[in-house]
Amino acid sequence: MATRSRDIFVSYARQDIDVAAQLAKLLENNGYAVWWDFRLLAGRSYRSEIAERIDHAKKVVVIWSPYSTGSSFVIDEASRALQHSNFRSWCSASSRF
Repeated sequence: MATRSRDIFVSYARQDIDVAAQLAKLLENNGYAVWWDFRLLAGRSYRSEIAERIDHAKKVVVIWSPYSTGSSFVIDEASRALQHSNFRSWCSASSRF
């Protein structure tokens, strides 16, 4: 089953979910199609779903915070995005990072 391409994949640590939600809403309100893991489909392997979404995203935005820098999941997602040259970084001002 082919994955519909999304403009932007948002990577974040679970503790930063409120920041991720605000960013996703802002981007969607400005016309971008956004995917972040709250959209995971039941029954699919979350790691393969996320890898597929990163691979098909036009850009991957990583929300860096003290939580995300310690998250192996966020680091893995950022590394995959770097391999696909669709990586963008964003620092959460609310995190004081």
